[in-house]
Amino acid sequence: HFGSRFRLELARALQRLFQTAAGAATAMPARRAEAVTDTLEGQDAVAAIALVLTQSLQRHSALRRWSEIEDLVAFVEEVQAFLANAFEGGVWPRFYVTSEVVDCPQFEGFVNVILDVARMPALADQKDVLLACMRYINRSKIGDRRVQRFFEQVSTFAATSDDPLRDTAHNPQDGEEEGEIYEFENDQEEEVDDGRDFVTTSLEELHLAPQVVAKVQAYWAEFRRVLGTQQAAGHAIYSALFDASPSIQAMFTTPKGVQAVRFMLGIERMVQLVGEPKALKAQVEQLGFGHLESEVTVPRAVVFRDAILDLMSNACRDTLSADAVAGMKALLNYIGGALIFCRASFAPRLEVLLRSWAMANERRKEAKEGEAKEAGADVHAEDGGDAVGSGDIGVLGGDDNQTSPKESRVKRMLRGFRSRTYGGDSPSMGNADKESAGGKGDSPRGNEGAQGILSGQYVPKTFEEMFLWNAGVTGVRQKDWHTEVLNSFDTMVRNITHPSRFEEECSQLALRISRVSRSGSVELGEFKNLMLAALRSLLPKVWDSSYEVAWTWLWGTCERMLGSMLGSPPEWEEELEFSLRSLDEGQIHDVRSRIYDRFFELCTAGQEFFNQSDSRLHFIMNQVIEMTLQMFKDPWGVTEEISALGLRHVGYGVPADLFGVFVGAAVEVAAKFAPTTEALEAFRWSLSLISRILMRVVSEGSTIVMRAINANSAKQLRKAVACAPRRDRSQWVLNVAVGSESISPLMWAIDQGSLEAADAILQDLLTIRADREHYYYGVDALFARHPDIVQ
Repeated sequence: HFGSRFRLELARALQRLFQTAAGAATAMPARRAEAVTDTLEGQDAVAAIALVLTQSLQRHSALRRWSEIEDLVAFVEEVQAFLANAFEGGVWPRFYVTSEVVDCPQFEGFVNVILDVARMPALADQKDVLLACMRYINRSKIGDRRVQRFFEQVSTFAATSDDPLRDTAHNPQDGEEEGEIYEFENDQEEEVDDGRDFVTTSLEELHLAPQVVAKVQAYWAEFRRVLGTQQAAGHAIYSALFDASPSIQAMFTTPKGVQAVRFMLGIERMVQLVGEPKALKAQVEQLGFGHLESEVTVPRAVVFRDAILDLMSNACRDTLSADAVAGMKALLNYIGGALIFCRASFAPRLEVLLRSWAMANERRKEAKEGEAKEAGADVHAEDGGDAVGSGDIGVLGGDDNQTSPKESRVKRMLRGFRSRTYGGDSPSMGNADKESAGGKGDSPRGNEGAQGILSGQYVPKTFEEMFLWNAGVTGVRQKDWHTEVLNSFDTMVRNITHPSRFEEECSQLALRISRVSRSGSVELGEFKNLMLAALRSLLPKVWDSSYEVAWTWLWGTCERMLGSMLGSPPEWEEELEFSLRSLDEGQIHDVRSRIYDRFFELCTAGQEFFNQSDSRLHFIMNQVIEMTLQMFKDPWGVTEEISALGLRHVGYGVPADLFGVFVGAAVEVAAKFAPTTEALEAFRWSLSLISRILMRVVSEGSTIVMRAINANSAKQLRKAVACAPRRDRSQWVLNVAVGSESISPLMWAIDQGSLEAADAILQDLLTIRADREHYYYGVDALFARHPDIVQ
């Protein structure tokens, strides 16, 4: 009934109150025993908690799409009306105002109620979804069990005259034995857990009594026996976690068939190591690194833990013991607390890694500039001052795809040093290098270069050079797998803040190392010592203990990932090849058909991208299955093929989300035909890696220009290119590159019949632009990229 201006001013005042409440909540200690002693009562308490609850709902990840509340005043009024039911509709007593009211699992249950209401068809067209949900809850959902549990949690913050700062931790009731954790009567009320069992401030080793360790492992073994197969156990865990809370379903981004097995194997690995505290800590730390991108909180950890415990207790009810459940709960508490701690504590290490690697690459840039100058000087001297030929453009321009006939002095010295130090040819040398180096490393210029490095006449400036130099000084013979790690090292360091991309690169590296080191052992610790020595030499002025710890942690993480995979690819290749070759043509046809049927059943939208003939569809599926085997045989070539395939999918406008559904369908069908679990695991692992590469390429290649071409909209294309700087404008419409593969948006638009977008690209390229210093005209870039564009 107030005027619109008054309501607007009140909304602004509420926003300021939200900011004040947020500052107070941030400054509040973790436990109520140390909380601020000021309290409120009556309507003042209701209003204060309503502000805290409103802010928490707006910030919750599951409700973020509805966080913009247009009528904020009306929403706060509905929240106050909702909270008035917390004390059975009576007057609120003296109350502690703290953000801990909503930092609990019961709040997640209340969020689930909102999500359930939001899915109702009657609310689908509402403009202010959260406001409509609160109104519906106040009318029809106050009696919901999850709402009542939230009210019970809110009521625990009421102050009492005899103990104003009482601890609400669980105290044994009459007749209840101290230390008893679970009772299994069917009519028992579910225990309310505020998540205080999770240690999130440190990561120490977990020590359990030997008899508890034995019972936990027996408990897990019984659970596996009851479920039958690894796939059944994995799917049961996945379903239990997925259905436990709608608010965490957004965290499940990996295909179900893949993620289910990951859950099962991950928990099984932890159970196996529960009696080895040091190894368990390392494994949990690695798991924490893999969850850096996930918003792991105590309430969500409680949901995960309780879902797994409930699943296991229902499956093993006949053989259940209190010690086994207590031990499993302690293990899951340890894992949950470690994930939260790692997410908070790894940030300084990641900052040190990225900063120091950027400093090391500054030296690389300086070395490249010096190399280009020396190459130009050498060419000028040997050619008698003639103009630089076209063969030198690759060196001067930094294009790795072109080679110069006049090799720089730095490269000659480094090649000679490799040959002298390691004997024979370096694995990374091509045919031209071998000939110019004298085949066996006895080139006089090569020896002079090596002696120059060793005598200090030339100081290595890049990480690779310094790594090789330290290897030569310490007498470590270079191995083929050293070269593979060096080729992937820059990508791994730059993606250390993206665990999924880091894991993808480690998986590819494990495949490549397995191929080049089949006849010899791989000592990963050998690389660590040379890596640290090289970095210390490159960064002598800033290197300290924090750098040592960060880089040691990085290689330790990489070593654990590689160590868990290195022995498997050769065995997986053998099993998968035997399984595929043992199927006759009829069985293969049946597999292909079932995968499509299952995929279309899971995702009907995928049918729009498979509108080819039946024979063409079977050809595509046959290529996919064959690629899973070729990934083990030729990881270098298959990776390039996948990158090119991903760029074609960018042109087709295929959403990246469909790849995960496709993998899940393929794994489900393969589980029915695979003769052994090893063959199924090989197929699952290889197809999962292929899908991750494809999803990355599609995500990186789906530029706004490509999206405009897929829509065949000249207006969208002009709008997209307007975002580009003048000097890069032509490249935006002529080249989209991911890794070593590239695609031309202009040619793709012509080939696919998006002529409206192609016409807009040509008009943009042939438009002259200028700034204060340069003119920009795209015709040269057009003919450099497509010399045959005009015929």
